[in-house]
Amino acid sequence: MTQALSVRSHGKCILAGEHSVVRGGEALVLPLCSRSLELIWEPSIGGKLHVENGPFATPFRDSLSRALELSGFALPHAGYNIQIKSDIPVKAGLGSSAALAVAVVRFLASEGAKLADPFEVALEIENLFHGKSSGIDVACVLSSAPILYVKGSPPQDLPMAWRPPLYLFDTGKRSSTKECVAKVESARRPDLDERMSRAVKMAKSALLSERADRVEELGAAMDLAATCFEEWDLGGDAVQVDHLRRAGAIGVKPTGSGGGGFLLTLWPGRAPEGLGLIPVWEGSSAGL
Repeated sequence: MTQALSVRSHGKCILAGEHSVVRGGEALVLPLCSRSLELIWEPSIGGKLHVENGPFATPFRDSLSRALELSGFALPHAGYNIQIKSDIPVKAGLGSSAALAVAVVRFLASEGAKLADPFEVALEIENLFHGKSSGIDVACVLSSAPILYVKGSPPQDLPMAWRPPLYLFDTGKRSSTKECVAKVESARRPDLDERMSRAVKMAKSALLSERADRVEELGAAMDLAATCFEEWDLGGDAVQVDHLRRAGAIGVKPTGSGGGGFLLTLWPGRAPEGLGLIPVWEGSSAGL
């Protein structure tokens, strides 16, 4: 009996730089290693591709078809049984489509494909779901490290001086990345791109800093980025934001395309229990 094989990829969360990154701005993005997608497979005797039903079944078929078209690779077996397990929420700004794209690329590599540029293949897969992607999600999922990203350039590792206590709060709403991007494009607000750029610079300074006020500086950067979302009409729910502030959050902003999904929150230390928060760093050891 053939032993099943598997590959795994993780989610991501953008700290600052959403939307402006599409037009060449810098962005800071962190791996969300506490949430992952696992692709499990084994050759099948029947000679057909069988994908277990679930939210990723149809996207996987489309992704695999596109990857095979781009690579010119022929799978070594006529049939496969495919299972996808994921705890990355869909349409929530946490990189579920990038995680799937990277998993497909890793699946092909495991089956013998020699891909000249895995990033480009994964990016073209993600474009199936988002239109023209900036590539930031794919870059982070492939790197598995905090990065500074500029569209069209290789990602730069970010040697952070500390791991800030960042947690994610689920708003309960879901949105389409493609629709949010179109909304920002139609707004034509270069002043907000400039403001987001300032937020990225502030956040980068705080992450590289040994200063005592680095937590407050990062919180201010997140709040500045949040004002961009508000003026794009993609901001967080005011009641939810106020609830998190009252609980002690120093910074609160949407992460991803906005309009729902998750809010990224910064705390002075370990976040309080009972808020249903997801730690950005694996486990809950984020701290000063």
